[in-house]
Amino acid sequence: MIIMPYNEILLINPPNIDAMGLIKKGADASVDAPPLGLGYIAAVLRDNGIDVKMLDCVGRELKWNEIEEELDKLRPKMVGVSVWTPFIRPAMALAKYCKEKFNSIVVIGGPHPMFDLDLLKRPYIDVIVRGEGEFTMLEYMQKGGPEGVKGISYKGADGEIVSNPMREPIRNLDSLPMPARDLFNMDFYIKNFGGGAIGKGTIVVGSRGCPFDCAFCSSSAFWGHSIRARSAKNIVDELEWLKKTYGITGFRPDDDLFIKDKIMALCKELKDRNVNLNWRAQCRVNMVDREMLEAMKNVGCKQIFYGVEAGSQRILDFISKRITKDQVRNAFKLTHDAGMETAAYFIIGHPSETIEEIYETIEFAKEIRPNYCAFSIMSIYPGTRVHELAKERYGFDMKNWEDSFHPEDKCLPDDIHPCSVAYEENFTRAELVELMKYAKKSFYHGVGYRQALNPKVVLRFIASTRSPKDLRVLLTTVRHVFMKIFMPVRRPKV
Repeated sequence: MIIMPYNEILLINPPNIDAMGLIKKGADASVDAPPLGLGYIAAVLRDNGIDVKMLDCVGRELKWNEIEEELDKLRPKMVGVSVWTPFIRPAMALAKYCKEKFNSIVVIGGPHPMFDLDLLKRPYIDVIVRGEGEFTMLEYMQKGGPEGVKGISYKGADGEIVSNPMREPIRNLDSLPMPARDLFNMDFYIKNFGGGAIGKGTIVVGSRGCPFDCAFCSSSAFWGHSIRARSAKNIVDELEWLKKTYGITGFRPDDDLFIKDKIMALCKELKDRNVNLNWRAQCRVNMVDREMLEAMKNVGCKQIFYGVEAGSQRILDFISKRITKDQVRNAFKLTHDAGMETAAYFIIGHPSETIEEIYETIEFAKEIRPNYCAFSIMSIYPGTRVHELAKERYGFDMKNWEDSFHPEDKCLPDDIHPCSVAYEENFTRAELVELMKYAKKSFYHGVGYRQALNPKVVLRFIASTRSPKDLRVLLTTVRHVFMKIFMPVRRPKV
């Protein structure tokens, strides 16, 4: 039998679930970042002579009927679908449509299928790419089949699931071409970047991998525990190209982890080449110091995001965060002293967490006084220790992850994601929603409103409003101020 290589593919970035008419518009997750994972795969395939088309349903703001019309025009022989757990419903609907309507070869990849190989039991899924997809997809297409391709799982001759060995991580990320941003509607993503003081911006990927094993995160299992970083020169080359091509004024590194030597090298490169871009970054509280923060500030960094996660040291230890509350306090003080804004991320509903510990988290958020604070519900994702704990502790079993969608959540506020699968050992999801609402109100009424009433903050915030997301944040802040003045905040009855 002669096996012919595949020479064309349609890569698909599935729509948010509001495109399917299931929830009100705006109730879905953020759309400020183009799907660079697909962009990197597209760039590698194109460089090797493969015809790549992209159906970016998010960037083009396509509704379901419009997506079907696009697919009917393209009639793809092979599709590659990116699958993230919150958007698995539209991803699976797309895969099924392509298989049933065009008998397409359906390849899926991303952080969900990597840990949910049972998806291959569905008749419309042919292949799963596990881990980094660039050279796995290239080899698969060049060989014309999955046999012997590292990083591939597929259906065997008798329908059984066959998993080839994992592919070795890409050690030299500088060897990758820049992601094929020309296949995305970059105007949409830049407009929705929510840059504030950053202005017109987008994301760049500076590294892959994370040595930590936080209980709620699958990143280290997906990308590996070793940090593989691009050179500072390679990153700044891309930033200069983005500035010239799209007129960006800022950026956000989309990295799981920043380490000091790489940050210092990036800061030096930005300074030496006089790039003049504003930016913000996400850091760990135990991996920053005064020298690093001042260097970042001096080359345009305006804001640092910290994943604090909890205000209870017991919970921080339980989820293997490997930080202390004193390290949190120190990082926020150093960042403020360096003249940058801070944002803190917290999660409520951790495994074994009590109501007292949730309130401890809320009070800790007020103590460290971030400029912005986000609370979310502990959600279950495949490939995480939280997922395993949920199965062990209360028999959580979700073979069909589309069931994570909660139809009753159509009336939830815009900032509560309706597709999260809450960890419900000690609280129901409804109780966690109420606690999250209280946490946000309590923080912004106790700390945020004083910041909002500062004339300098008000003027800066209005001046930096450049996108619909910025406007929503501004209006939310105004609403919180008036609620503080006229409506007392009471603890929910849980």
